[in-house]
Amino acid sequence: MPSEIVIPRRRQGLAALLMLTLASLPAVAQLPGAPVLQNAFFNPGITIAGDFAGGGGASVFAGAASLGFGGRFGVSAGAGSSNAAGNGQQAVYGARLTGTLFQFAGGQVGLGAFLGYGGKFGSTKAGQIGLSTAPVGATVGFRHAMSMLKGISLYATPYAAITSQTQDNTATITSTTFRTGIGVDIGVTASLGLTAGVDMGAKAKAGKPGPSGTSWGVGLSWAMGRH
Repeated sequence: MPSEIVIPRRRQGLAALLMLTLASLPAVAQLPGAPVLQNAFFNPGITIAGDFAGGGGASVFAGAASLGFGGRFGVSAGAGSSNAAGNGQQAVYGARLTGTLFQFAGGQVGLGAFLGYGGKFGSTKAGQIGLSTAPVGATVGFRHAMSMLKGISLYATPYAAITSQTQDNTATITSTTFRTGIGVDIGVTASLGLTAGVDMGAKAKAGKPGPSGTSWGVGLSWAMGRH
């Protein structure tokens, strides 16, 4: 989610004028095939973004938007297209609810939690497929203002995801995996942000739905109403 740079109160003078926001990528909303990257901080108001992700023999193009409430709670949603090797394109979608629970070190360190749901559907060589994933986890982030940029934020996102798959209306197959996303948000201007990250950890067992390896993602975001 988008994050906000806050300078600790003990800094005075010129630093007090650098109360800068960091517009980062809204969570690409649990889209299957994209990494789960969730900062502990996010912008109030509306932020829109475009994202590209890859890994595990698939790629995802998507758009997303988020709405932050007072910098403490936020929701995001997105949709796009997934292209898996040998299976063509499928539609992907998802949404996520996030909350910042605690802040430390004058607001530079934050701890939060999130819950999401996403899905994928379409035709493959094996027939019609429907897949859903529901990750739940925590996030810890660090943010810092910089002289050359509006700010930078590093964060880690450990989570568990339950993934279910149904093919041609047959019995549903379910698996649970434990993984971690690691990301960086860079505020280029007060409105424009860059995000990059990876998602790694357990793979789904043979014959089970879920991640098949490390995934990565990059994106651009724009915080509405910032100048």
